[in-house]
Amino acid sequence: MLKIALFLALFAPMIASAGDPTQERNEAVATVSTSVVTLQKMESQCVNAKTIAASTAKNAIDGWRMRNDVFLYTQSGYLNAYFKGYAKEYGEAAAQTQRKALNADINAAADGNIKVLLDKKNLKQACPSFFEALNKGKYDININYPYYPTLKEMVELLGLADRLPKN
Repeated sequence: MLKIALFLALFAPMIASAGDPTQERNEAVATVSTSVVTLQKMESQCVNAKTIAASTAKNAIDGWRMRNDVFLYTQSGYLNAYFKGYAKEYGEAAAQTQRKALNADINAAADGNIKVLLDKKNLKQACPSFFEALNKGKYDININYPYYPTLKEMVELLGLADRLPKN
């Protein structure tokens, strides 16, 4: 119970600071979520097609997660607080429906990202180049990332600005 109270104490002010979850924050968090799902799906497709070793994909994704951990922490916390608040306001069933709709949207966006990658190159070519770019930080959350100013503000509201990557 203490863990939940601490969690809500950290994230509730961020959500409430603009009166309610802003569209921009929601979109920023959805963009991070889409990135995570895109990585997971690319790993699955590439490893299953044997176009890249499982360890290579895992190492690239683990590196990305480490470099972007403050944003992933913020995204996870925001989503959990959002759905806890939604459940409190509208009920658990409505929150589950909302979560399923968000998951469907994020999966569709990730599928779209992968389609763009595969339209440029076939899977055999796309997989090694994707994970090489991932290793090099091409897909990191930085100043060029969509909604970066919003994500940065969210991190700062949590008092975690010292964990932001140096761009």
